[in-house]
Amino acid sequence: MAFTVEDFQDLLELLRAHPEWRRRLWELLASEELLRLPAEVKAFREEFEAFRDQTFEAFRQETERRFQRVEEQIAALAEAQRRTEEQIRQLVEVIRQLTERVDRLEQRAARLERRTEDHARDLGKLKKYSMENRYRERSVKVFRGLLRGAKPVPDEWVDQVLEEAVAAGRITEGEADDAAQADLVVEGFHRREGRKIYLVVEISDLGDTEDVKRAVKRAAIFARAFQAEVWPVVGAEELTDLARKAARDLRVWWVRDGRAFPPREIPEEAEGAGGTGESFRPEH
Repeated sequence: MAFTVEDFQDLLELLRAHPEWRRRLWELLASEELLRLPAEVKAFREEFEAFRDQTFEAFRQETERRFQRVEEQIAALAEAQRRTEEQIRQLVEVIRQLTERVDRLEQRAARLERRTEDHARDLGKLKKYSMENRYRERSVKVFRGLLRGAKPVPDEWVDQVLEEAVAAGRITEGEADDAAQADLVVEGFHRREGRKIYLVVEISDLGDTEDVKRAVKRAAIFARAFQAEVWPVVGAEELTDLARKAARDLRVWWVRDGRAFPPREIPEEAEGAGGTGESFRPEH
């Protein structure tokens, strides 16, 4: 008898109604490898899940270790920064203290410098006062290289002549005030020709170009006030190199320790100052 479609449909209905028949039929139809497949798939799945869990755990642990190292490095950097900031703070404090000390030292140095300048100025005044007294008291000896019978002109007579010159219009009031500041005015006679000569002397321990210029300017004022021959003179222990040149150019005499140097015989440098003394030919 042939197996028909209806018979196949009936078989399907029976297999649906009896699951144990389906299993038995599957065992008859499937190969051994196919029958083992579900179990193998299940085992693979279990193995994969175990591997996945182990891998994830290892990844998690490695990630945690790396995060831990990063956190430790960040903490170390933070500590290093804290120490650096503390060192900077200490350094700033040290610099501030040093700055304050330097300021105090500079203030002390400035005070000492002012005191030194005051002492030097006082010493200069004392030296100048001493030289002026010596030049006045020993005029004959100090100025013997320039004049015969040299003697200082009294201040009262100088003031009187200046006032008369102002009144006569020969000099101005300002010129009289300037001339009156001359350190010393000396009168005497030309050593060879015998004519009356006046000296306007600017006195300084170390003569400079200003002393030379003042002597020239004031000698010119006195020449008009006295209506006489007046020579400019610088009395100094030493002249600067520039003052030496100015004295030669402006025809100003230099008197030092009783020795008279005509303008053209003034040495150019200090080392040569001792070569020319009182032996000279007057240039005026």
